[in-house]
Amino acid sequence: MNQGIILDDFNIVLELDDDGVYTPSMYKDGKDWLYIGEGDIIRDWMLYVKIAFSNFDKVTKEKTIGNLYSYQWGFSLRAILMVMAFNAETLDVEWSRQLS
Repeated sequence: MNQGIILDDFNIVLELDDDGVYTPSMYKDGKDWLYIGEGDIIRDWMLYVKIAFSNFDKVTKEKTIGNLYSYQWGFSLRAILMVMAFNAETLDVEWSRQLS
């Protein structure tokens, strides 16, 4: 791991990627840390974020890579993992607090 940031509250690790932004590289599943690799739904979510939130810099006129703040990565990955584990009860409470 190089230049990784561990988010203990969310059990994820953010690392600086090739685009120069911090993105999730690992998450904790029970006792094990798992790398996010090809074919993982989280990898698809990361790709979507980079594309959907890309924008043009007003000063340089260059296209920037879309990204989320660290806590947004944490919340979104927690939501994906809970849905994958069919644990929607906590997800409903968390979303209702964020949307209120």
